[in-house]
Amino acid sequence: ETAEVRIGLSSTGFRCKSMDPEEKMLKDVSIFIYDSNGMLEKSIWREVWNSSEYVTLNLLTGEEYRFLACANFGYRISPSDMADLLEHRFHMAYPDEYREGIPMTGDSGLIRIEDGSCISFDLTRMMAKVSISEAMTDNTCVDKIRMNANTT
Repeated sequence: ETAEVRIGLSSTGFRCKSMDPEEKMLKDVSIFIYDSNGMLEKSIWREVWNSSEYVTLNLLTGEEYRFLACANFGYRISPSDMADLLEHRFHMAYPDEYREGIPMTGDSGLIRIEDGSCISFDLTRMMAKVSISEAMTDNTCVDKIRMNANTT
């Protein structure tokens, strides 16, 4: 027996803010649904994603699935299984590509499907916050770079 499932994504739960670009922008989204053995059941690609949008699909009632998402990569990825997805590395070719949306990922963990399930999970930014400042030390200009990888 199958159940109708609604899947939604949220890009609003960030503890620190980004000034540039719009931090909540979801330009393109890939959603992957894996069974409890890590095998790909379904994948969904949207070139444009509205933050209030849901995707509806049918999955087996009583089974456990794990939902993973990649957003703002600018291209569709096609992993064969969960290990392939988890090993995927995203690289920006040009420094200003993030202006098209900050790359994000999300993972629901294992969820048992019941009829009328609504799956919604948060996306996490894949970029660290970088602060650059100049300081004078003994009449010498020193560049200081601070990185904060805990931007979620």
